[in-house]
Amino acid sequence: MPKTSTSAPRTDAIEFVGKSTLHKELQRTIAVVCWDEVNTVVKSSGLSKEDQQDMAYKLYHGDIDMPDSMGYSEQLLKAHGMWKCLFMEDIPDPRRNYPGLIMKRRYHRQEKEIKVHPDEAEAQINLALLSATFLKNRQMVSGRAIIDGGKMVMANVRIMLGILQHSIYQPYLASGSHLSGLEWDDYLDFLLDSFWKHQQTTTATSEKEKADMDGDSAKKTEAAAAKKAPPAAAAKKKKTPPAQKKAKQPPKNSNAEEEESDGDEDDEEEDVVAQDVKQRPKNWLWTGFIAFAIFGPILPADQDKKHQLKIFFTLDGGKDDQRSKGGSSSVRKKKQEDDNKKRKVAPMSHRDHMTEQQTNMMSAEVAQQVANMHYQRNVGTARQEIEIAHSICKTASVRNKEQEEGNKKRKVVPISHQDHMIELQINMMRAGIAQQVANMHYQRNVGAARQKIEIAQFMYKTAMDECRFWRRQLDTDQLKHPELDGEDHAVCMYLEAMEEMKESKAKLDRLMNNVQASYSMDPKYQAIIDDALSQSFTMQHSMTASVATTSQVPVCHVTVSKPIATGEEDNDDDDELGLDNRSEANKLFYDAVD
Repeated sequence: MPKTSTSAPRTDAIEFVGKSTLHKELQRTIAVVCWDEVNTVVKSSGLSKEDQQDMAYKLYHGDIDMPDSMGYSEQLLKAHGMWKCLFMEDIPDPRRNYPGLIMKRRYHRQEKEIKVHPDEAEAQINLALLSATFLKNRQMVSGRAIIDGGKMVMANVRIMLGILQHSIYQPYLASGSHLSGLEWDDYLDFLLDSFWKHQQTTTATSEKEKADMDGDSAKKTEAAAAKKAPPAAAAKKKKTPPAQKKAKQPPKNSNAEEEESDGDEDDEEEDVVAQDVKQRPKNWLWTGFIAFAIFGPILPADQDKKHQLKIFFTLDGGKDDQRSKGGSSSVRKKKQEDDNKKRKVAPMSHRDHMTEQQTNMMSAEVAQQVANMHYQRNVGTARQEIEIAHSICKTASVRNKEQEEGNKKRKVVPISHQDHMIELQINMMRAGIAQQVANMHYQRNVGAARQKIEIAQFMYKTAMDECRFWRRQLDTDQLKHPELDGEDHAVCMYLEAMEEMKESKAKLDRLMNNVQASYSMDPKYQAIIDDALSQSFTMQHSMTASVATTSQVPVCHVTVSKPIATGEEDNDDDDELGLDNRSEANKLFYDAVD
């Protein structure tokens, strides 16, 4: 059962039950997949070292500019696609919010269980482990380290391909068929045992060669000392015992004896090497073992053939095959046989030499054409971007002129100095872009052309920012100077208010005159009517003064709902006044009427 803890104390070191060997093997397995894609792009279109490292970094960790991007390290943790064959699913647990994946023991070769667990306290495979440079260094693996790791894997893959060419698995290389059951485990054991033997043989042979070189140098030193010694001492030194004299006899067939002696030396060397080979440790892995097992020419039964790495099949066996077959001793034998054959074969003719020279020239010409095509494609892209920048600058200039003409029509003060600065900057940018285009015509390097493209893009962006700034400035100045059309509208509204006020005043005068004529004969209402009329005239005077000073007209609304006391009905013009508020004078008037 997994532990229930969800967090671990944060330290500089990362704990991992598989130790540093398996940590590096997992990272290099991911690295060779990244290097396979980078190498494909390099062969098709070419990339600089910086671009290669940047591409490898994004493939390994994921692209931060793309939220949906998932690097190969994260895909391994989720067993997506090509990584599914590495793991087997654990018993599902509803309390667990991560996939229960256990790495197959045939690939990590350890007694402990290796599984995927996001909690660092479990010391299992997690994103922090795959991203860290070392177990004691949490810094993320750089693009350069990823490419170097992929190249390290490829160096061992070349050796293993040479070993398989001379093994019982050679027919499977041509057919590409899967191995099943115990045959697959036997194949993995063969990969480990054969590489272990190759490594130990190479190490033992190199140590013996070093010892032989040291012995030869010691003999040369003794010979030089003997030449400098007195004749008597040299004679004593050259004197040999009688037993050795009998043993020394002139050879009858020097060539045959030399061949026999060479064979004996080789047999002795092979015996020494065989004795030096130790037994392979159970948990030992060679760099690239996992990658070769799941992406190599012979795939496991649960791996799709489309996941084979192209870089494994673009290798040239040749020297690597011979070197991996029997170590340095077999390489020396092969070289000696080739030298003997060359002595018996006539030298290369002039025609063959010219053919080889022409082939080299054609290869160089093809490489030059590829470089020129890449350069022309980049220059064409740069020209298109420059033309787009020109069109945008031209459009901005036309808009500025139209805005200036519109300002003149609206009688707004134009910003002549700002327009002049914009035109000057556009001319300077055009001159700079023209200079960049002229420089790119003399550049034959792809990296230099790319730098010029970036400069053109930067200048185009600067032009856009400048145009947008001056457009916003012009809009701000227009807000500070309102248009005359708006002022005419305000004047019309003011005149309409004055007309409505005059019409209301005329209606009020007519109504007052009718009331005064109707009730002038009754003395008991005369005092109330006079008081109401005086207050009404006072209110009208104040209304007129208020309208003269402001454009807002205070209005009162009076409605006559019943006829005058005389029994006569008023005209329609006197029934309703265009006023909204009742003053105290209106109230006194209606009290008098009631």
